[in-house]
Amino acid sequence: MMTDHATPVTRRSLRAAERAAHRSPWARRLGLGAPARGRHADPRPPTGLLVPLARVTVCALVVAGGVGHTQVLRTEHADKVDGVKVSLLDDQREIDMRRRLPKGVRMYTGDDFNYPDLIKGDEQGYSDALLGIFDAIAPVAGAAFAALDEGDLQRYDELFGPTVPLSRHIFKAPTRFYKTGVVFLAWLNGHQDHFRMVNGQESCRSVVHLSELFRLADEARLFTDTERVTARMRAFLEVAGVPQ
Repeated sequence: MMTDHATPVTRRSLRAAERAAHRSPWARRLGLGAPARGRHADPRPPTGLLVPLARVTVCALVVAGGVGHTQVLRTEHADKVDGVKVSLLDDQREIDMRRRLPKGVRMYTGDDFNYPDLIKGDEQGYSDALLGIFDAIAPVAGAAFAALDEGDLQRYDELFGPTVPLSRHIFKAPTRFYKTGVVFLAWLNGHQDHFRMVNGQESCRSVVHLSELFRLADEARLFTDTERVTARMRAFLEVAGVPQ
């Protein structure tokens, strides 16, 4: 974890990022399911890093199951903080945290289970999207955002609704293997010519899991070339020992 005694390399990296993009990304992973202990357990932003910067994007990655922590919402330098990212997988808890953020500080949602309503928001605010599932559902997400911009909430819900079961399936435990599903969809849709991953991670999800993923992706209208997708899925099943 970063502290006020960050290395010179960290400080130089932040300043370089700020010069290039007019703001600096700063990430810190917080496991909030257990009480904080020790000098490295304090989740507050390191003021020594914030002070010299004009604007910082603070991504506080709160893992699922976290109980929340008021310290993550408090800072003496709110004017330097663009936003906080959380991945609670609990929409009401995220909304409660969002309403407690200082004015002008954004809530970036990483909730791949409840994102449509969190993004749509309510009369008191909304969450900005910073989601892993958008890699897999980019075309549909783009159309949904266009509908939201136009105030067409019915169309927004129609587009995003079918993607939620797919997202929950891709990110189901063990969550660290979600990339297998994302790459599988990319291969089916013709974005790459093979289904191979570093360290053989293409085998980290079962044939049954990937077959269900195929079905859910079809329901979410994510396939752009039906013939290619069908041919690749059949070839995948043949190699897996499922006669076609």
